[in-house]
Amino acid sequence: MAIGLWQVEPMGLLPEYIQFPAANLLFRLEHCGEYSQATQHARRSERCVMAEDGSRRLCLLQTGAELRVFGPERGSALHILLLQSFAKLLAGEILPARLREMGQKLGAGDFAVRIGDQRRRWGSCSRRDRQMPKICLNWRGLLLAPILLDQLCLHELCHLVEMNHSPAFHALLAAHNPLERQHERELGLAWKNLPPWAVHHSHFAAGRTR
Repeated sequence: MAIGLWQVEPMGLLPEYIQFPAANLLFRLEHCGEYSQATQHARRSERCVMAEDGSRRLCLLQTGAELRVFGPERGSALHILLLQSFAKLLAGEILPARLREMGQKLGAGDFAVRIGDQRRRWGSCSRRDRQMPKICLNWRGLLLAPILLDQLCLHELCHLVEMNHSPAFHALLAAHNPLERQHERELGLAWKNLPPWAVHHSHFAAGRTR
């Protein structure tokens, strides 16, 4: 079994900034003290994410454009889990709304939305007999350029009509976006440009978040 670099040596200090281009959001990341001090700031925070594994605990509080991390200062796999948990929380608030907005414009009808953690796919669409179709978007869609997030949403919405990648499917995509071929290629390459913290799957993946 392959061993990730973060399992061999510390990843170093946390990044100074976290950017989510799809939502035009930029956060400054700062270590602010021990875990026990987080309660003093929690009331002023807009979002709160916690991660723990055994005796190690981390807390992330968002206040405006600042993300304050409380817990061990040195970067670790548990910090990766914390950042990913915050991104998933944010994605759950932003991505479904964007997808439904596009779906309404396209007259897509009713569908369910779920935020996933796929390792190699940006999204998926499924339909079962007598059930509402479901679209699953990878939370990492927040890290895409806005035009590529739109392409991702359009791709999955078109699957509500053509549940395949046939010429008919691409013709439907092209009808809504003449540059769909170019944007599909860029979307396929975008995975390689994701920041390291967003693609690592740490050995703390089973740790508790809340």
